[in-house]
Amino acid sequence: MLSPPLPQVLPTLRTRWPWWLGASIAFGAGVFVAAHHPVWHGLAVVVFVVWTLAAARVDGLWLFVLPAVLPAMDFAPWTGWIVVDEFDLVVVGALAGGYMRLGLQPPQAPAPARQSVLLLLCAAAIALSLARGLLAAGPPAWDWYQDETGPLNAVRIAKAAVAALLLWPLLRHEVSQSATRTLARLGAGMLAGSAIVVAAVLWERASHPGLFDFAAPYRTVAMFWEMHLGGAAIDAYLAMAVPFVAWAVATAPTPVRWLLAAALALLMEYACLTSFSRGVYLAAAVSLIVSWLLSRGRLAAPPWRRRAAIGLVAVLLFEAAAVLGSDSYMLARMRHSTQDFGSRLAHWQHGVELLHGPLDWAFGKGLGRLPAAYSAAVAEHELSGSAQVVTRDGERFLRLQGPRRIEALAGLHALTQRIPFAQTGAYRTSFDARVERAVQINLSVCEIHLLYEERCQHGFKRLSPDGTRWRHTELVLDGPPPADGRRPPRMKVFALSVLDAGAVVELDNLVLRDTGSANLLRNADFSDRLARWFPAAQHYFVPWHIDNLTLELLIEQGMVGLAIFASLFASAAAGLLSARRRGLAASAWVLAALAGAWTVGLVSSVLDVPRVAFLMLLLSVLALTLAEARPASERG
Repeated sequence: MLSPPLPQVLPTLRTRWPWWLGASIAFGAGVFVAAHHPVWHGLAVVVFVVWTLAAARVDGLWLFVLPAVLPAMDFAPWTGWIVVDEFDLVVVGALAGGYMRLGLQPPQAPAPARQSVLLLLCAAAIALSLARGLLAAGPPAWDWYQDETGPLNAVRIAKAAVAALLLWPLLRHEVSQSATRTLARLGAGMLAGSAIVVAAVLWERASHPGLFDFAAPYRTVAMFWEMHLGGAAIDAYLAMAVPFVAWAVATAPTPVRWLLAAALALLMEYACLTSFSRGVYLAAAVSLIVSWLLSRGRLAAPPWRRRAAIGLVAVLLFEAAAVLGSDSYMLARMRHSTQDFGSRLAHWQHGVELLHGPLDWAFGKGLGRLPAAYSAAVAEHELSGSAQVVTRDGERFLRLQGPRRIEALAGLHALTQRIPFAQTGAYRTSFDARVERAVQINLSVCEIHLLYEERCQHGFKRLSPDGTRWRHTELVLDGPPPADGRRPPRMKVFALSVLDAGAVVELDNLVLRDTGSANLLRNADFSDRLARWFPAAQHYFVPWHIDNLTLELLIEQGMVGLAIFASLFASAAAGLLSARRRGLAASAWVLAALAGAWTVGLVSSVLDVPRVAFLMLLLSVLALTLAEARPASERG
């Protein structure tokens, strides 16, 4: 589409200045964040600018790109970024470019009152909870590398809702042009994102337990690095993606496109099954049932597609039987379901007990405060460790801590860094350390994707206090060498952990070498704080998540926030049913996706994972917009 001539643009600029102001703010914020990228700051700025211009130039491009790149745009294990990530840059670029386009469009009719009021209430609830979370966390301190217990965890959680709400004007514009085309673009983006997820799952399983080893206690996470503290990021994503894959199969117009969609469906089922998550199994079933009920009788299927569908169902059932065979890891998990549910009930009870007094019950503890508040209040579920960079007397160093009291949790939290794939026989490490009491630490290099260690080389060292002096130590790590020539290769991770409860060690000037002389570690003196370092927990994730969407809202946003977001979700469902009655068949698949996410929310946290929370909230806002779409908007 060609841009209008300048004489026609200038009057529009004068009347549409709020959109240009919003675009300027978004663009400036994006450039600022990209310029502070820990690894590729120059490249990040260039890519961000190009993406913003593309979003401004190509109508509706963002609707495809955001869901397409969502599963891949987070490189936290390599950058150390937790509060912000690369996907935030994609969203901000979409806002900047989209607002530029709105600045050149004629004014739209005012939004319906019900829609505007509900979204404004959501914005107010998020703003209030964000303020409470920041105030409850103590003095504010900006740090690009804060973890989930820091004050900026409130910002990390708020950004999903803020982004979805800010995209609402762009959604209104797209739906006003063509609701059908809007859903088609979003659906295509979801299919591209699903393909990325299944490719990541195949790579992960091929490099670790093996594609066909279903007995190993290994649960895939793809590229959802937010699961470094457990959680259900991939669960919620798969639940929302399954209906779109089913939609592609059900509506494929030609045999070739049907075969491509069917292949994606088989791979998506493989990804769901190898998550070994009961929540995913239930949510996928619910979303497919909702899809079938809402689309039944509305899709005219030619004979070849009906026959092909029967064959696909048979193959899907065979695949499920093969993965869930007699020695499947899932069967072992199912045997502990009753015990797990009892533990979950106790966990939920502890979470509700965090609310003290009318103010907490009305407005919650504040966004992002659950991990810190839960671990402080529930003695048997303290955090397994923490890592922070301290500046003292002009020097900057790492302060690594284990659990406060519980010895069984020692060693279950580590600070990690990804290192090159180089093959080696043994690693050597050295560091400067300072302790106030005797403490044992573990330095290791393991082949690991995210949560499960393999072929580790360890170096254990008992450190003794020596006043305030730094003591230099050198170690040779002991363990099996990496597997030569393995394809695909496994990622290697260097990790530091404290093996004693109540112990703290200060570390600086870390060095890791293999057969060469170069230091394999980056930012080894912590001069750039925790850039390139990534905290990770193992096996124990209780304090980090409440494992229920309703309780997430109640504990952090109170009864007010819970009521507002429950109204949002109920209105989204009603809006999609209304759109379906008016002939917009694809709305059924959006409702099925939301039903899947809500089902996962019965047994898992959703809102504390910004990428999947954003997708759920974006679909909800889209649902409200579709509810008000005029029938004429569905042409084209």
